[in-house]
Amino acid sequence: MTDAARLRQIPNLAQIPLVSPEPLDDPGADDPAAMVLDLRLPHDDDLPRHLAGFTFFWLRYVWGFRAQYHCASCLAGRYDMRVSATMPLPARMVLDNRYPYAYLCGVASSGIWANNFHLPVVYAAGEQAEAVTYHGVRVRILNAQEVPIPWIEAGWNGFPLSYTTCRNWQFGVHAFGYCGESPTADELSRPEWRTQELADLAWKRQRMRLSLDEVRAALRAQRHDADVRDEADEPDEPDEPGQGYILEHRLEYEEPPDW
Repeated sequence: MTDAARLRQIPNLAQIPLVSPEPLDDPGADDPAAMVLDLRLPHDDDLPRHLAGFTFFWLRYVWGFRAQYHCASCLAGRYDMRVSATMPLPARMVLDNRYPYAYLCGVASSGIWANNFHLPVVYAAGEQAEAVTYHGVRVRILNAQEVPIPWIEAGWNGFPLSYTTCRNWQFGVHAFGYCGESPTADELSRPEWRTQELADLAWKRQRMRLSLDEVRAALRAQRHDADVRDEADEPDEPDEPGQGYILEHRLEYEEPPDW
């Protein structure tokens, strides 16, 4: 089955049954000194409903890092059980600021790596971190400052791409350092689809610095550059789509959610 056909079978948010959930509104969220997670639907007049569009959606209070693992397993800490892939929206809740970091993460059910969501923060009085998910959920954390996740180059200390392209793992390395651990997991089937350029585009899109049209234009430019390099390096080989084209192709066939 092609990627386009597979994506057509994934229900978008408009196809999720509308069941009005109990509101999640923590009374302590009115405390001006509290670190507060505020999740809102794309439009202020949207009816309350459960979150959809993520296979996993979690918030973890992080106090350590285990470099031998990647994805969520590499982060040592405890989960906030109020946050989940089916949690009610809108929602306001007080977060625990006693830990070094709070990390909000979402794995998109579309299977598109660039649609995943990453927002690690530290407590910072008077600051706020803001982002938007790939399908329009507005995220704001009050009294918090976003922690950047620098990219790690391929082959770093002998780790495979399944580690060096994992945003959780990249965060752990830069937040806690590396103590010489060795990888324990196998390589991904197509880790080359994960690139720093796509990570940067996803970050800018989620921070509302680029429109979807601007993202697609950048991806088309990446495709053109990749095709030019392929022709220069191997002129006798058949053309293959560049990494940018792969993601652009998926974006073109992904139905926009209708809340």
